[in-house]
Amino acid sequence: MVTADATYMITIANYRALVAIGNSYNQNPDQFNTEYTKTANDNAGSTEYALLSMFGGSINVFKANPNSSNFVPLVLKNGSVTQAAPCP
Repeated sequence: MVTADATYMITIANYRALVAIGNSYNQNPDQFNTEYTKTANDNAGSTEYALLSMFGGSINVFKANPNSSNFVPLVLKNGSVTQAAPCP
């Protein structure tokens, strides 16, 4: 995903967990989307936080600054989105 502020790349970390989240979404998409929006809004509008907290270990999220190809993994640490050690 490309935004004005960054480029994101998401990979699957745990397929079974991701399928379970997909099934939850499919059962009630409106509720899932409402929860995502509420989670973001409750955390200073951070959609990064919402994505990482709702999808947990099922995905890996990487972020690069605009016009950069240097992707750094994002993680939740102590309730905040932070950059993990860069990939080798």
